Amino acid sequence: MESKPLSQRPVRYLLWLSVPVLTAALYALTTVISSVSFTLAEQIAAPLMRFDPNHAYLVISIHHVLQAIPAFVLIVLLALVLHKKISEFGFNKNELRFSVRSVLIFSGIWFVIQFVLAYLFTKTGVMDGSFPYPLTARNAIGNFLFEILLSGTSEEILFRAMIIPPMILLFRTFIKKEVAANIVAIVCSTIIFMLAHINYNLNPFTITHFSLAQQLTCLLFGSFYGWLLVKTKSIIGPMLAHNLLNGVITIVSLLIAVMF
Repeated sequence: MESKPLSQRPVRYLLWLSVPVLTAALYALTTVISSVSFTLAEQIAAPLMRFDPNHAYLVISIHHVLQAIPAFVLIVLLALVLHKKISEFGFNKNELRFSVRSVLIFSGIWFVIQFVLAYLFTKTGVMDGSFPYPLTARNAIGNFLFEILLSGTSEEILFRAMIIPPMILLFRTFIKKEVAANIVAIVCSTIIFMLAHINYNLNPFTITHFSLAQQLTCLLFGSFYGWLLVKTKSIIGPMLAHNLLNGVITIVSLLIAVMF
């Protein structure tokens, strides 16, 4: 009977353990970056709240700018350590036309789906179509600009560019098929993305925000963003998709609020 070398089975099983370990570590890292950035954003925005008394856009805008900075710095450092080009982490214009076409098609389909569902759910009383802030022109414009300019730009650096390329580099050392390594990396980044949209307190542990609809949306969108990054090897497409889809969500929400 042929015995398998020690380096094949046990080591490969141990390397597979790196998948949940790395996912947990990167989730912790993204949580720390986001939490610290939000705390700093609140402090920076405090003397400026006269421009946004209803907390519709100012704090979250500053928060997203701040959280993108350490994420990008970590990517640069990782590129230096691994002797990789920054373009290998998605900062390039690869297949831009394909990205734009894919984003427009996906966003158009999602606009129809969300509008129909939002209309039906609001009409039947299943969903509340109200906004968390007064619908003034300043609030609506400020929040919309945040969604289409900053939300996806920042979060794609944090949740895709900082996570997927390093994961693929590691996973390819023990996952033979490139497609399998890519899928595992996309799944892991999507799980992190979904968890990031659940709010909780640690002491005592209590979940302060959980939305099933939001989680399903994060699952769908996160998988699309990850696929687009892997397909084009560019973060530009996921950024465009994330910003545009958040804009679509805002527009549909505004339309439903006006209609009802």
